[in-house]
Amino acid sequence: MFVTRRHPKAIRSLPVRASELPLILLALLPMAVLLLGHLLFDIMGVSFANYFLEILASSRDTITLGTAIPPGQVWATTALIFLVVQSASIIYLFHFLRLNVRGRALYPFLGLAILLIVPGIAHLRWIDAARAPFSLIFYLTFDSLGSSTLMRSSQLNTIHALLNTINLISVVVPSLFCAFMPSVLITPNEGWTSDLLKRRVDYGRQFCVIASVFLVVGVIHMFAWMKWSSVLLSRPELARLTFSVVFYWSVVWSAMIAIIHFCITINLTERGESLVDSSENSAFSRKQLLGNLGLTFEGINRFQEAVVILGPVISAVTISDTSPLFD
Repeated sequence: MFVTRRHPKAIRSLPVRASELPLILLALLPMAVLLLGHLLFDIMGVSFANYFLEILASSRDTITLGTAIPPGQVWATTALIFLVVQSASIIYLFHFLRLNVRGRALYPFLGLAILLIVPGIAHLRWIDAARAPFSLIFYLTFDSLGSSTLMRSSQLNTIHALLNTINLISVVVPSLFCAFMPSVLITPNEGWTSDLLKRRVDYGRQFCVIASVFLVVGVIHMFAWMKWSSVLLSRPELARLTFSVVFYWSVVWSAMIAIIHFCITINLTERGESLVDSSENSAFSRKQLLGNLGLTFEGINRFQEAVVILGPVISAVTISDTSPLFD
């Protein structure tokens, strides 16, 4: 169940204490996973980049409109959905932040967001300028379009601008997810109570779901864009290459969700255990009291959490093997 109503007692407006800074720095853990993903892809992606360049150099414009238009329409649909989800995610993230912190307590989170976004955009520009392997995810299809007679230069410029916008927002949104995540862990003004902790647990669970949805749509958009190239170049074997690249990034993004989920769960569980230890309610067991706070993960709850964390991987496998849209 999504929680969107603000609860004044659950908000932190007092300045963040120095002892709470380690909680804020937890935002760097999922970003470290993303950075490691880029480093490994730059190493392993060299062969992918060289293979693509060889295919593009030997390709001939033999594509027909009837063959090239359907996958193009599918990509346009995923681009539209992704833009909507990106925009909605930004709105949600600032709403999430204001559910947890206000006033001077906002400053560390907004500052951290800027510190993550600015280098991220600089890195994106470097990737494009250096034609690093990650940029080939974009150029694989874009150069294929350029070498065909399917579109005029003005249409290609429009697609280029659209993808630049999507890529830019794709840097901003994950940075906001990481920077704003620790706000759910900061102690409210009036301290922790059972009701406030349960509310924060609900906020954290919703946060992970939204992050998973955003990344699932990103996986689908990436696959649709890269899949188009195999049709444009009349090289069906590119489909396997497309799957390997999309699957790799789906694993990276699932790992980021896992880190975010564990950071929230572990810290809020510690808060819950402290409340249970200080509680005088002996009518219920420790496990039941934690369950009342939403801090038990068994049965269906554990399955739901697994689906949220593995959402990007599940979507990558599903659209690659079974979806008729991409056949």
